Amino acid sequence: MPRAKRTTKQRKVTKLETPPKKVSATSVTFHKSEPVSVALYIFIIGLVIAFILAIVATANVGQALTGSHWTNSLWVWLVMFVFGILIGLVMIQKEKLTNFLITAIAFVFFTTVLSARNGVMSIDVLIPYVGTFLMFLLRYLTVIVGTSGLVIAIKEIIKFFYK
Repeated sequence: MPRAKRTTKQRKVTKLETPPKKVSATSVTFHKSEPVSVALYIFIIGLVIAFILAIVATANVGQALTGSHWTNSLWVWLVMFVFGILIGLVMIQKEKLTNFLITAIAFVFFTTVLSARNGVMSIDVLIPYVGTFLMFLLRYLTVIVGTSGLVIAIKEIIKFFYK
């Protein structure tokens, strides 16, 4: 049996058109986005731990306020301190350091102001235990953010003098 000739119409590509590119699974490019920093993951883990600790401390508010609860133990504060140091050490994006330092200073300042004279705990009058939870959460987050800001500031001071 003789084979029938297949005719294919090939389209000429003009100068204005570009030929279609073959795209494989490995050559697909997405929109350029900034790489997610390890510091972000460390902060999120610290935030989750602080959230859980604040819930536990709020549930045992009598002991937590007197300092006899395990949420006020040295190892809890040491873990928060280590998370802050790690965030400060792995934060390497130069263009974001100044913004982070300003934000850290503002966060520490405002949490200090809100904690003075039970400012946050006055929310408990309206909604029970919400102010107490916020007080404990801000207490733990202040250690993380303050320590990371201190480490970044020390790194920048050292870079300033060695340039």
